Amino acid sequence: MSTGNQEYIRDMNRALVLEAIANHPPLSRADLAKMLHLTKATVSTIVQELLDRQLVIELGSAEKTSMGRKPILLTFNNRYGPSSPSISA
Repeated sequence: MSTGNQEYIRDMNRALVLEAIANHPPLSRADLAKMLHLTKATVSTIVQELLDRQLVIELGSAEKTSMGRKPILLTFNNRYGPSSPSISA
């Protein structure tokens, strides 16, 4: 796959994750992976990038599930504005 195609897919996945978080908050990384049919690794990478850009914020842990650790819920940062980093890819 060419670099241009990989970049396009990465941009599309980033847009899908951000749109899902903005339209269906709060969501965990696992929720996003299931909803968007992406790997957990892909979602984690994208979410970290969105957190670094301050487009998304962590709300804290959800109620404990039957197994594993508590999921961390994510939501869109409504306070994102001019003082925050650019959202361009």
